[in-house]
Amino acid sequence: MFECFAISSRRGWVTLFFLAAANLIAGCGPHAQDTSRPNVVIISLDTTRAANLGFSGYDLPTSPNLDRLAAESIHFERAYSVSTWTAPAHATLFTGLYPTEHGCHGDYFATDETTLPVRDNVEWLVEVLSERGYETLGVTAGPYLDRAFGFDRGFDRYDDELPDIGLRTAIQVNEIAIPWIRSRVRRGQPFFAFLNYFDPHGPYEPDPQIEYPFGSPNPASSEYHSFSPGTAKRTGEMPTLDDAETIIELYDQEIYSMDQQLDRLIESLRGSEVWKNTIVIAVGDHGEAFGDRIDATEIWGHGTFPLESVTRVPLLIKTLEGSPSHVPEPVSTVHLTRTISELAGCEEGLFPGINLCEAAQRRNAEPVFSERYFPGYWVSAIWDGRFKLFRELHADHDEPIDSISDIEALPSEKIFRVSRRESRGGGGNNQSRCRTRLRDRGSTPVAI
Repeated sequence: MFECFAISSRRGWVTLFFLAAANLIAGCGPHAQDTSRPNVVIISLDTTRAANLGFSGYDLPTSPNLDRLAAESIHFERAYSVSTWTAPAHATLFTGLYPTEHGCHGDYFATDETTLPVRDNVEWLVEVLSERGYETLGVTAGPYLDRAFGFDRGFDRYDDELPDIGLRTAIQVNEIAIPWIRSRVRRGQPFFAFLNYFDPHGPYEPDPQIEYPFGSPNPASSEYHSFSPGTAKRTGEMPTLDDAETIIELYDQEIYSMDQQLDRLIESLRGSEVWKNTIVIAVGDHGEAFGDRIDATEIWGHGTFPLESVTRVPLLIKTLEGSPSHVPEPVSTVHLTRTISELAGCEEGLFPGINLCEAAQRRNAEPVFSERYFPGYWVSAIWDGRFKLFRELHADHDEPIDSISDIEALPSEKIFRVSRRESRGGGGNNQSRCRTRLRDRGSTPVAI
C-alpha cells in the first residue's frame, strides 16, 4: 500500500511522520459533540421535601449548590409527587402514568410480595431515548428501584447492585456517574443519566467528615443518630413531637451532605463543553413527615397518607436556554415524562400529559393528583386551588371516606398539621368540585 507514496527526501519522511502522529492524536482526543440532541441528566432527590431547601425559602443553608442550580432553572414552587414512596413515583417518571395505571405499587415490606412491577405494555422513556441514539445510565442508591420491578428497561447500564448495607451514598453514586459521563463527553454521543441520591432517606446518619454550617458539629452524638421512621414503625418505638427538632436537624444535615456531592456532579458538567447542551432536572420522589397529625395520630416518615410534607417535592428544570423563572402554580410530576421526551427532541404527544416548560409560560393551574395503594386500602388526594380533598377506600367499607383541608390555612412552621375532618372554614363547594375531579380520575384500583 505504500508504493504510491514517493518520498524523495529525509525531510519528506519527517513531515509524513508528524502528519500521521497528528491524525493519530486527533483520533484519540474528544469527538465533536452532537448538539442536535441534548444530553439529559435526571437528579432524583429521594425523600427530599421541598420545604427544607434554601431555594424554597428554608431558613437554614441546607442546599447551597442546588440553590445555585435553581438560579439558572425553571423552579416549580408547588410541585407534587404522584405517590408517597419511591417505586411508584419513579415508575411515573419513566411512563407519564399514575401508579394505578402503570401498575407499580403496593407495599415493599409486605411478606406476600404485594409490590408489583411496572406493566410490560406501557411506553418507557428510557427505551424511547435509547432507540433514538442515546447512551443511557441508571444508578440507584436504595432497594426500591430494583430491576425486579422493571426499572432497568432500556438502560445500557443499570447499576442497582448495592453495598452490603443495602444503601449507596451520594459519594458512591458519583463514583459511578461522573466517570461514565466524562467518557460520553469525550465520545461526543448524546447521553441520558438517571441518578438516584438517597442520603436524606432514613436512617439519618450525616457524614461525620463534613463541617456543617448548622446543627450539632458532631451528629453521631445525637440521641437520634441513625433514626429511621420505617424502623420505628415496625418496632413501635416512635418519637414524639418534642423530639422533632432534633430529628429534623439530622435530616437537614443529610440534605447538606448530599448537596455537597451534587456540586461535584454539576461542576463536572459545568466545566465541560457539554453544559450548554445538557438539560438537568432535579426532582424529589416524595418528602418526609415529622409528626404531622391526622386526627390524634402523629405521622413520621412517608409511604402512607399523601400529606403536604410528603407529596410536595422540589422540581428544577435547567433548559438549554438557561432562562430562570418561577412557577407558583401547582404542577404534578406525572408530566415530567412528556416534558423530558420533548426536550430531547421526540415527537409531541408520545407520552400523556403536558410539557411543563410550555405550561410554565401559560401559567394555567391544573388539578394535581396523588395516590397510595395497599391491598385492601387506597387513599388519594387532589389539589384544586387552596383546597385539598382526601379520599379513602377500604375493602370493608361500602362508601369512600372523604375529607378536606385548607392548605393556605395551615401554619407556616416546619411541622404541618392536616385534619381528616371537615375544615371549619367551610369549603363545601370546593369539596364537591374536588370529589367530582376524583371521580373523573377513574384510577381506582380494580381490587381494593
